[in-house]
Amino acid sequence: MDRIQLHTFGLARYTYILLTSLRHSNGKPLARTYCDTDYKDPSVQGAILNFNLLDSQGTFVGYSQVEKLASLFNIQLRTGCFCNIGACQFYLGITNEAVKSNLQVRTLGKNNS
Repeated sequence: MDRIQLHTFGLARYTYILLTSLRHSNGKPLARTYCDTDYKDPSVQGAILNFNLLDSQGTFVGYSQVEKLASLFNIQLRTGCFCNIGACQFYLGITNEAVKSNLQVRTLGKNNS
């Protein structure tokens, strides 16, 4: 298990280094990563890398578009933000009020279906 942990951490660290160094031709970052470390210590950082891809203007690329493009190259990604909604809310700067409002809209939409 220790070897598996080190291997998967190494893959995540390698991906983190690549993603944080990639730039569009205008110099803007290609990705925004969400983590509290710089992937140097596997005892404090797991093998999961959370990120968004950005277009050349700095706008988020939708996860469904990323997932579709990745699948064309047989790349498997876990997309979305439902594994840890609290971390998603924190890193994206979503207020409690916005979360409540979004949940109310979803609940109302289901009741009207």
